[in-house]
Amino acid sequence: VAMRDRSVAPTIVATTTVLGSLAGEIAECAGGSVTTVMPIGADPHDFSASSSDVATMVGADVVIANGLGLEEGLQDALASAAEDGARVIEIAPLLDPIEFGGHGHSDEGEGHSDEGEAAEGDDHGHEDEHADGSLDPHVWFDMNRMADAAVIIGDALAESGGSAYADCGAQV
Repeated sequence: VAMRDRSVAPTIVATTTVLGSLAGEIAECAGGSVTTVMPIGADPHDFSASSSDVATMVGADVVIANGLGLEEGLQDALASAAEDGARVIEIAPLLDPIEFGGHGHSDEGEGHSDEGEAAEGDDHGHEDEHADGSLDPHVWFDMNRMADAAVIIGDALAESGGSAYADCGAQV
């Protein structure tokens, strides 16, 4: 894979409108732009990529996805984008997601879990809903997680487009 010219803004694609909005603010601040695959109002659980959507993701430098099984219909397209050299970043797993129906955080156990939380079987309670088990992919409902997401996205974009992206991610 050839190194891209850092004087040219990276091609950035987001899967969902929430991530597209967040990444768009960061990119705009740094002089770039973001293309969002899903239209406003689309259900990410049911959305299927068109051939044009797949081509957009495959041609991107960076694809920002939610992860944790939210974009079930985009899994093949995301894999194709990664195989063709796009950096695919799944944000939700990086944000200490909570368990479905749970009151605690992920199973790292670093003092984040609530008293009485069951440890057995927690990882497979909702496999039918999300492929990655029982972690809730709906991280955008927590403004602190989304602030962390902005920093993660900014840092990731900085690797492709320069430090302005990291600075903008920290400011959003």
